[in-house]
Amino acid sequence: MTSVATARRARVLDLRIRLERAAAAAFDGVCKPEVKQRQTDVRTRLLYLVDPGRSDAAAIHRLVHLGAHVYKRTSDVLHGRVSSLDLPDVLIDEWHEVVVGLEAVARQRPGAGVSSPTP
Repeated sequence: MTSVATARRARVLDLRIRLERAAAAAFDGVCKPEVKQRQTDVRTRLLYLVDPGRSDAAAIHRLVHLGAHVYKRTSDVLHGRVSSLDLPDVLIDEWHEVVVGLEAVARQRPGAGVSSPTP
């Protein structure tokens, strides 16, 4: 039996990993590095999801900004700077929507290679 706090932390960890994958796929798709890394400078790598040539680039940039915020907040939760006991489910649901949006954008980028998460 898991506690509510443990279940919340597991959801947060899942979102964190999905953000890292989307950021890494965007960076790898644009820069094609020889050595691929998942966790390095995730907030900056999320910017590689923005394609200035798209008509919705401003909306994607706002979504990337939200993704960077979600990344920071998930770090706070996972590293114990914020209690997962007080973390409302609605907040995690909002973070989930941001991550789903970023994954959708990442799948549209050439060479991104982001797969849908397993349920």
